[in-house]
Amino acid sequence: MAADAIWLIDVTPARVFADYACLFEQLDAPRGGVRLLGATHRAEPWGSVWPWQLEAALRWMRQPVALAGQLPQVARPVATAYAARWPAAPTTAIVLAPADPLVLLAHAAHHVAGEWILVDASTVWLAGDGAPAVLNQCFAGRDPRALAALVSRLIGFDHGLPGGLPPLRGIGGAAPQRSLRVAALLRPDRRPPPADRAALRRWLVVSRWGQLYRRYERACLC
Repeated sequence: MAADAIWLIDVTPARVFADYACLFEQLDAPRGGVRLLGATHRAEPWGSVWPWQLEAALRWMRQPVALAGQLPQVARPVATAYAARWPAAPTTAIVLAPADPLVLLAHAAHHVAGEWILVDASTVWLAGDGAPAVLNQCFAGRDPRALAALVSRLIGFDHGLPGGLPPLRGIGGAAPQRSLRVAALLRPDRRPPPADRAALRRWLVVSRWGQLYRRYERACLC
């Protein structure tokens, strides 16, 4: 397992837990705990860990674990269901992060060497207009700056962030170059006009990822 590589796997809502388990196994990820990056209280779903990210990790660990960091409101029922201890400080952990280059760069100063960071790019939010784009991929790496550079390129926010891209390696049938082809298609000059709140509402209704997110929201309101 090359420490300098970014690993990627295709994910779908119907198989998200199995897809994540395959990624965890490939990385030989630790089972001691989870660190969460991103925001907690936001009206929009972006900028924080997806609830299925957390549930996939807790399912795979098969034991109550310690959680550190920002636990989004929508993910709190997940932590409760799996008896996770939060807030707590895990000794060894995987890091879950949103597809947000600024969140990843902010984490760089606090990153523990050797820890794996998993970035869920099932849906990304395009820079400048906030429109959702479904990518159906998850990335993992040990360098937050390299992950930030990749994500920034994907969402059209590539402003010379430090660090070039390390090798991209696919797991299963994932094609590394697909991500870069998608990035070219999402360039700002090829995107539709800036989206309004209607784009988010359409994603919640039409996209299977949006429908999955709404199920977690409903569980949070129970």
